[in-house]
Amino acid sequence: MAGIFLKWKIQGWEKKLLSASRTSFYKEEAVSLGPISRVTKAYNAGSWAEAIEECYKILIRFDDYSNAEYYLGMSLVKVKEIDLGIEHLKRAITTQRKAMDSFDEHYIEDLIQVCHATNRMPEAARFFEGLAERDAKGKKLLERLRFMKKL
Repeated sequence: MAGIFLKWKIQGWEKKLLSASRTSFYKEEAVSLGPISRVTKAYNAGSWAEAIEECYKILIRFDDYSNAEYYLGMSLVKVKEIDLGIEHLKRAITTQRKAMDSFDEHYIEDLIQVCHATNRMPEAARFFEGLAERDAKGKKLLERLRFMKKL
């Protein structure tokens, strides 16, 4: 479990995220990539709390920035906020799909690894089955994951 103070901050950020009036990262002009570079630097340095805070700052502004969702999910997993981390990893996959009309394999692999390590593979399977119900690309993804015995 994350430290009490960090857990409290995460809950506060989640509340702000739910009430924020956000715009599209992919449609906004002149977006600075400085914030995501701070996230990756903090994440790679193992500064999970800093990465989490920077991700929330980005996500309060944008509703479809898959890199921020991904790093937030992975950072939350690192501080043992598994449920919330998995939710953000799922959002990263669906956000990437909506924005770029494709799935990011790295996001998928990491979600599967986290679910496998935490005995939540049925949850992962339900998520990918839900994607398969949406469209043909989701169906192909599910078939491929099953063929590769990842689900």
